[in-house]
Amino acid sequence: MPFGQDIYKNDGTKYRAGTPAAFGCVEVKLMLERRAAGTIPIPEGFDAHTLTFGKQAEQLCASVQAALGLKADGQCGPSTMREGFKPDLQFAAQRVGMKLETICKLISLESNFNPSAFNPAPWPSSYPNGSRDRGIAQINTQTGVADPIAFNVRAAFEYAAGRLSDAIESQDGDLDVAIASYNVGTLGASYYERGRDYVKLYHQQKC
Repeated sequence: MPFGQDIYKNDGTKYRAGTPAAFGCVEVKLMLERRAAGTIPIPEGFDAHTLTFGKQAEQLCASVQAALGLKADGQCGPSTMREGFKPDLQFAAQRVGMKLETICKLISLESNFNPSAFNPAPWPSSYPNGSRDRGIAQINTQTGVADPIAFNVRAAFEYAAGRLSDAIESQDGDLDVAIASYNVGTLGASYYERGRDYVKLYHQQKC
């Protein structure tokens, strides 16, 4: 999601997006607090409703990393996002009897654990059919899933895990075809060359 566009926090309230890294760290902070992991200090003057660039975002990222036991470099990249969101991803996987690694690799490939990902960019670009992919699970607008779900990390994880689980079942347990179908449609790797390429990238992901 580009800077300045409306997005939704996990409590359903709407605010403007800042840098993807800063937004991601705010989301991780909210989740850590929800899991009673302690309060992460927010730098003085930091306004989470109008996320800013520069030192404030770096300081917030560093404090989140410290709370996660990661090296506090102030850059909330994929490893920080993955560790911060892992309990919620695990919850989504367990609901459908899926291994954490299976859904983790999918999210890694879809958005690199960026909860404000938006494709195609820049706003207001769209695919030829007018659709767009949104959020950490890159949920397409044509699915009928509303923005408050697509941009709610935990809800998006549950949607993605459920959809992937259904695809695996419908493909008689063929994970590769199911994985490809998440990206290119129901025929997946059995038909589309892009689907086969997607599966190769999926297996290269580290989770």
